[in-house]
Amino acid sequence: MKFRCYDGGLEVSYGSLPPVWIHGGIFLLAAFLTFPLWQAFTPRGFATASMVASGILLSILAHEAAHAWTAAKLGHRATLIRLHGGGGEAIWETDSYTRKDDGLITIAGPLAKLCLGLSCLVLYYLLLPDPTASFTPVPDRPWYSPPPSSPPAIFRALHWIAILNLVLTFVNLLPGLPLDGGHLFRHFLEVRIGPRRALFGPG
Repeated sequence: MKFRCYDGGLEVSYGSLPPVWIHGGIFLLAAFLTFPLWQAFTPRGFATASMVASGILLSILAHEAAHAWTAAKLGHRATLIRLHGGGGEAIWETDSYTRKDDGLITIAGPLAKLCLGLSCLVLYYLLLPDPTASFTPVPDRPWYSPPPSSPPAIFRALHWIAILNLVLTFVNLLPGLPLDGGHLFRHFLEVRIGPRRALFGPG
């Protein structure tokens, strides 16, 4: 594993995998997205926010890695993955560009994020403990129910990661550059009205 600092960030490379460049802005992005969790400055809030922030960083990395992996599978060269305050980007090179390959590489990222979001949501509902499981009803007070209790921090974090991934998948597919949806929309316009006019479509 090799490390290299440049442009205010740290590049990590390992073997034949594309290097990953990490800018400090991505940690500010994670802190901003988790603000509702840690703004009360409670130990539970900080613990949940830390887990969600880690999930955000890993989901952004998975999104960009999906772009890079798809590019490599299609015979192109993934040269760098960049993680920064705006999210991330996978840089790839090719000697044989096709619109089909570009579209497949583009859609791979949102699909990876969607799968992560759905997986976290399924795990949340499958593993979430039932707060009434250990409750023993009182015969002379059958109407009594236990007070509501919040789930453990890890389950709240899992739910947050799931919702954030699903929401960000939707946002990422909006038809505006530099989002993946804008990239796909530009391909659609190129087929309909030509590449030169399509440049002015997804603003």
